[in-house]
Amino acid sequence: MIFLYKNFKDNGINLYDINYYTRKDSRYNNINNSIYFKTYNLKLLKPLANMFLTENNNKIVPLDIEYHLNPIFLAY
Repeated sequence: MIFLYKNFKDNGINLYDINYYTRKDSRYNNINNSIYFKTYNLKLLKPLANMFLTENNNKIVPLDIEYHLNPIFLAY
């Protein structure tokens, strides 16, 4: 995740700070640690976001995803 953050930042995309959080999953009695960041609402990213939404705003993974994202970004 830090790789993505740095890559976006290095390419001039404005980002919020990286956030870390921990939560307990009572179903399995274990602790989950997470890291995330958010982008600002940018027109530059709108076409990318639209690839992952249907007309009803349901989230999907497009069937031709391999033509839009390289394997490293796809893995993230």
